[in-house]
Amino acid sequence: MMSLLKTIKGKFILLLWILVLSMALAIKFYFIPQTDRFLEKSVEHDMKRNMEAFTKIIVTVVKAADGNHQVVRRALGNINADPDIPVTLLRSQAIANQFGEVSKKNTQTLRDERVFREGLPIFQKKQTKFEYAFPLKAEKVCQTCHLSEDKTKVVPIGYVLGVAVASVPFDALRENNLFFFVKDLFVVNMILFTLALLAIYLVFYFLVNRPLENLQTSLSDLTADEDEYHQFEMEDNVHDEIAILELHIKELVKRLPSKE
Repeated sequence: MMSLLKTIKGKFILLLWILVLSMALAIKFYFIPQTDRFLEKSVEHDMKRNMEAFTKIIVTVVKAADGNHQVVRRALGNINADPDIPVTLLRSQAIANQFGEVSKKNTQTLRDERVFREGLPIFQKKQTKFEYAFPLKAEKVCQTCHLSEDKTKVVPIGYVLGVAVASVPFDALRENNLFFFVKDLFVVNMILFTLALLAIYLVFYFLVNRPLENLQTSLSDLTADEDEYHQFEMEDNVHDEIAILELHIKELVKRLPSKE
């Protein structure tokens, strides 16, 4: 009984440890990476919305300039030089042909060239920051100033005139309320999981382990009583055999001839 009880209890504790280990592995290799990915997607979404709003601002400036490209150039230059605006503006080949080459405004990476070529934004995670390269496509108002790459006609609508590269440091995640929400949700779930395992163990202890221990104690007491009974029974049998032997001896003595 003792070995059976130890086996059940040991297997149950082993099961709890397996659950804890499985949860720890799931946290490390699934939940944490998925949480990081979720936060990255939220950053990407915010950066996309900001760049779409930035594009509308540029269009508004161009409309306000009313064909005066110097006003537009000064406005974009001030935006590009402002350290509080983490956006770098890159020129297309059409603008470089029209207004001259500027090395720091040319494409810097293969990613930038791809954005110019495909006209699709690209989100990247680098060592210390997130970067979002967003294409600035020509609209009708842009045709008042910009020409095609061969300077023979106005720039076509949809042509990528430039690329705006925005950057956000990783520390910005700590300022995101969503980060604290996910973190709190993660901690709460871990606490609830731990409490659930504790509750399962207590249920096992009071409904299974403790009754088995009481049953084991009762069986041990019963076994002791049976051993004591058998001991007494053997002693009684011994006394009976001696009494019978005495009777036989007395009977033999009576049957012996008298000396007279």
